[in-house]
Amino acid sequence: MQTIRRIAALAVLTLSGAAACAPAEAAAAGPGAALSPADAARIRTELRRALADRRLEFGRSTSNGSDAFVTTNVELVLCASGLFGRRTTVSFSSSVGGSQSERAALGRWDVEVSGQGLFVVLDVQRSNDDDAGRVARLRLDIDGRGDGFLDGAPVRSFDPATEDCR
Repeated sequence: MQTIRRIAALAVLTLSGAAACAPAEAAAAGPGAALSPADAARIRTELRRALADRRLEFGRSTSNGSDAFVTTNVELVLCASGLFGRRTTVSFSSSVGGSQSERAALGRWDVEVSGQGLFVVLDVQRSNDDDAGRVARLRLDIDGRGDGFLDGAPVRSFDPATEDCR
C-alpha cells in the first residue's frame, strides 16, 4: 500500500509538471505545465524503484449485453534488472460454449515520464505470438482513492516478485 501511495504522489507531480512542489500545490498548478528534464529524471528513477521486483495483475471483462463475455487478465512481472515477463489470458464464455487462450512475452521494461503522464514501456523481445519486436506503452494512472490502473484496467494486485526475478 505504501508503494501505491508513493506512485500516486509521483503521478500527481508528473501530471502537474510541478515536481518541486508538495502534492497539493502540484495539483493546483494544473495539468500540462512544463516538467523540467531534471524533475522528469528524478520521478523516473523513483518510479522505477517503486515498480522493481513487483508482480502486477490487471485486466477487464466486457459483455455483449446478454450472455457473451470476454475477460482479459494480465500478469506482469517487472524485475529490478530491467527484464519483464507477461502472461495474458483471454477467456470467452457464452451460452453456447467458451474458450481460453494464453500468450506469453519476455523483454525489457522501463518507465517514461512526460507531461502526458506516467508509462510503463515494454520492449517485447520474445513472444509466443506476433508481439515480438513491438514496444507497448502502458499508461499508469492513480485515482483519488489511490487505486492504480494500468492501460486503463484496474490493478488488482501489486505484490513483491522477488522470487520470480531471481
